[in-house]
Amino acid sequence: MPATWGMFAESAPHLAGTGLRLIEHFGMVFLATLRRSGAPRLHPVVPIIGLGGLHVFIGPESPKRLDLLRDPRYALHAPLGQDDEEFMLTGESSVVSDPRVLAYVTAAAPFVPSPGATLFSFGIDVCLWTIWENVGQPDTRPIREVWRPDTATGRLP
Repeated sequence: MPATWGMFAESAPHLAGTGLRLIEHFGMVFLATLRRSGAPRLHPVVPIIGLGGLHVFIGPESPKRLDLLRDPRYALHAPLGQDDEEFMLTGESSVVSDPRVLAYVTAAAPFVPSPGATLFSFGIDVCLWTIWENVGQPDTRPIREVWRPDTATGRLP
């Protein structure tokens, strides 16, 4: 079962904090969806974190809206941080219809959502964090952590 952002933050506060830091620094992330053909599609989006969820408004004319309505699977990747730090989430999205959540996220958004925009919430199946030691040197190597709702956070070799 996918985790909400709140569940993720409670279970892995250091990873959620890292993700939040990168999201707030850049103000956007990249959202990958799947076209009807199965080919990937990549979009910059502005996430809004609140009420324990990770949310994105998507305008009615956007191809990514149709992608997510047809196939809710997604990957979300923050721009690279210092030392090529990476933060990625994967999981499934869902349409938010709760008026309380819609009102809160609309008020918290750093922009005015398009008329007819759909609010999506993103459940988290996997978080992958990577930072590179000795970037640009012959001994460059990754340090990775992976988190899943049903397993403990652990380092990958």
